[in-house]
Amino acid sequence: MPIPKKQSACDACELKNRRLVSNLTFISEVIERVVVEQLTKYLQENGLLPLVQTVQSAYRRHHSTETALLRMLSDIIAAADRQEVKLLCLLDLRALL
Repeated sequence: MPIPKKQSACDACELKNRRLVSNLTFISEVIERVVVEQLTKYLQENGLLPLVQTVQSAYRRHHSTETALLRMLSDIIAAADRQEVKLLCLLDLRALL
């Protein structure tokens, strides 16, 4: 339903004085989720995901930033127990924009 541009200054009954509300954002989100779900299922069933996927946390169900941090912390502690050196390099790519 169109929303009035200004509540008091203009006649709200005239269409030219109303803003249209778009549902495209919602529709695109729904389509994106359906496509991602179907594509992921297809890739998993046919063994087309790369081996690196086993340690990837982004875009995977039940994986998050927290699971990635736990994995990284676990690797660092295991390396320290083996008296190995681990190097961690973090980049903030938002600073480039």
